Amino acid sequence: MMKRRKPKIALVLGSGGARGLAHIGVIEELLSRGYDITSVAGTSMGALVGGIYAAGKLPDFKKWVLGIDKFRMFQLLDFSFRLDGMVKGQRIISTLKEMVPDLSIEALPIPFAAISTDMAAEREVVFDRGSLFDAIRASISLPAFFRPVHKSDMVLMDGGILNPLPINRVSRRRGDKVFAVDVNVPDDEKPLPVRRKVQADDDDDSTFVEWLKRTFRPDNSADTKEEPSLYSPYGGSLLQASDMMIERISRLTVELYKPRLLIEVPAAAYGILEFYRAPEIMELGRAAAAQALDRYE
Repeated sequence: MMKRRKPKIALVLGSGGARGLAHIGVIEELLSRGYDITSVAGTSMGALVGGIYAAGKLPDFKKWVLGIDKFRMFQLLDFSFRLDGMVKGQRIISTLKEMVPDLSIEALPIPFAAISTDMAAEREVVFDRGSLFDAIRASISLPAFFRPVHKSDMVLMDGGILNPLPINRVSRRRGDKVFAVDVNVPDDEKPLPVRRKVQADDDDDSTFVEWLKRTFRPDNSADTKEEPSLYSPYGGSLLQASDMMIERISRLTVELYKPRLLIEVPAAAYGILEFYRAPEIMELGRAAAAQALDRYE
């Protein structure tokens, strides 16, 4: 009996901060099953992972991410403390350029598109040509955290503001199947395929954790008994509003464009800045992909 030929897929990677590291596990699971990824479109962290995959450097990026702990993450943040964003973001981009050359998007082996938002014109911007890292930096500009990118008359911020799951922006050839990865699914709709591990330092008082808690506290009162945590998608009004918006837009996008396969990762599994939990998040992505592919195949 002949095996069914695995399809060529146009891959869509959604936004989600550190949760977007699940995309690495998804890509590895797809490749291990023989799927041919012919193009990628991504928003925010999906643009970063997707762009690096398109450049052929995902194994190098994975190795680097696995070495990030809380202290190293703090070192990567070049603070500006401006009203339009607390972190410049150039230190992260410079670090990435040490392992991935800044190619033009047109020179990549497969088509790639990164999504950003022009706040000045209130419109979506698609980067499918020009500098790879200029596109990635514009796409990951999380409001209030990263400073926006100023380009010509545009003020570019996170693509997740308008299109967190850019199914309509991925390049497709005849016969390609669209697979989309949504890492912002409400946890009441999608149970965890793997259990979150409890780390010994989850409640530590490190400078990094305390700074994040102070920064995103709803008010500045010293007697606040229960501080919101950035490590929960519902910790703090800004992050809660952002998550609600992204979840709703993503759901509407899926209903409108109907990808052939939707791989879903629960939003509450990990917070948007828990990059130091990379091994767990990648495994969560791999498990979610395996679960979805088992049903699809």
